[in-house]
Amino acid sequence: MKKILKLFTLVLLTCFLVGCGGGGGEDSDSGNDAPGKMPGLGITAGSVEGEVFRFPDGVTVEGDVSGESAIYTDTNTPTFNIKANVLEGIDTPNFDIAGTPNFKIVDVLDGSYDVIRGSGGIYVLVTFDLRNANNVNTTVVFPAGFLAVSIGGQAQHGLLLKETSIDIPANKKIKVALALYCANLGIPGSAGYKYDSTFKVLTYHTFQELFDLVANKKINIEEYEKDGESFFNIIIKFIYNWLNIEYKEDNSASDTYISIVKRLNQAIWHIVNYDYGNGLTDDDRAYIANLPNSN
Repeated sequence: MKKILKLFTLVLLTCFLVGCGGGGGEDSDSGNDAPGKMPGLGITAGSVEGEVFRFPDGVTVEGDVSGESAIYTDTNTPTFNIKANVLEGIDTPNFDIAGTPNFKIVDVLDGSYDVIRGSGGIYVLVTFDLRNANNVNTTVVFPAGFLAVSIGGQAQHGLLLKETSIDIPANKKIKVALALYCANLGIPGSAGYKYDSTFKVLTYHTFQELFDLVANKKINIEEYEKDGESFFNIIIKFIYNWLNIEYKEDNSASDTYISIVKRLNQAIWHIVNYDYGNGLTDDDRAYIANLPNSN
């Protein structure tokens, strides 16, 4: 009887300690995982907590990871070029989030980079060389939560909201550009800064809802690439040029992409900056719910 009583007392004591928080819990939204309190994000001091991103065997980063200018433009002078059916633009340091930049998706036959992937790019764009030493083509998958960490925290860390991937030919090196979201409202963008070649994947549970909400939404830059110019458009351009009339291109796809990026970055700031918000808002959720689905 005494043994049963002792066992019963032990069970009660254990329940009491767990109920008071003695047992912790991975899904707790307290401490370092609360909105606006995650180390290294927003304007919260400290190092970002996350797992090290592992490339597939045989795939390595060569050289520096460099922060570049943004992918939008408000003039007709391109300074950012990608090979084949991607994006072109220049940086405007004093970009107004409510503004409407003249952003274009264009065909570039000869550019500085081989491929661009991700979502974002208004504030954070990083470039680096990837070498595939394997004798077969290799796919690199970048997951939601992938983070490019600015060395010394001098610039905004770059966050990926939705999974993307890159195929690297066997025994080849390619130059990659990743369009990412700003995870630190209030400090400089990526242009001119260096990033750690050891990437991270966030482990803060506070982000999981946002990752889930956008997982099947059309938000990645590769989903808005130009499919190629039709013969009809080429003829129309020729006629306009012959008549000396300015040809107005349809930039609806790129305008849509930029508006999505601007709005989603606000949702991120609601999570990471305690001076900007206290987590996702109902407006954030409603906006994401109305975004087009991926094809």
